[in-house]
Amino acid sequence: METNLNQCCVSMHSICDTCRKVFICPMQYIEHREKCGLYEPLPNPLDEIINDFTTRSLYPIKEENKMEDWKDRLRAEYTQTKERYEKLKAYNNKKEVESNLMGDVVMKQEDYYNGRLMKEQQHIMGEYLHILELRAELAHIEL
Repeated sequence: METNLNQCCVSMHSICDTCRKVFICPMQYIEHREKCGLYEPLPNPLDEIINDFTTRSLYPIKEENKMEDWKDRLRAEYTQTKERYEKLKAYNNKKEVESNLMGDVVMKQEDYYNGRLMKEQQHIMGEYLHILELRAELAHIEL
């Protein structure tokens, strides 16, 4: 819906500070202020928030802390994985000894495949630990 600048429901006298022209309609006065160069848009309250967001990080961390954080995460990852690896290795060794003691007793197919998968998991976890050890050595991190 277009607004007719000549017809306004509010009658108000306004005077332009620059050219001293008198206006009865506030809409004509606002339009004139834009042309005269006096119009300053109201500040957007979101502008300050957006500027803060783009100029600084949400998590103010010093650069040196970032460097230490990844090293701490690598140490923690290695420790947790090593602990899980040792538990899995102990379990697999126990199962292997039990199967050797049982000799020719027929094992369920599910148990056989589960044992094979757990051995494969242990092998892959060992490789992963080796990779973490190499990364730590290259970065001079003591594990």
